[in-house]
Amino acid sequence: MRKIILIAAAIGFSYTGIAQEKYIVSANVALSQKNYDDAKENIDKAMLNPETKDKPKAIFTKAQIYLQMQGVEKYKASNPYREATQALLRLIEVKPDYEKAAVDQSLLFGGYNYYNDGVKAYNDKKYAEAIEYMK
Repeated sequence: MRKIILIAAAIGFSYTGIAQEKYIVSANVALSQKNYDDAKENIDKAMLNPETKDKPKAIFTKAQIYLQMQGVEKYKASNPYREATQALLRLIEVKPDYEKAAVDQSLLFGGYNYYNDGVKAYNDKKYAEAIEYMK
């Protein structure tokens, strides 16, 4: 009886890990189809789970989704590049050498956008806001 309970528990735990991995794959598929709402929804579900929130693949997928959302007029006003940049910085903490070339290029894009927002805030005489963006 004990063995059956242990086997059932092991299957249950591995099933939840697979289910969370499914959200990452679904987010990548939605991103490739340029369905940003579904991609964002799926990656946010994956990032809520403690098993997948620290996986480099999940963090990198989140960054890619939010970076691509920045290029769509519908999402530009919400500045999704900020969320992407924060995800990339988290990725560097978790695994510094993960997809290094792509991460470096994405961080450069995020820095460029932060700089532009800082200059805009400075020109609008919002100095405290400009300092935060320039950090």
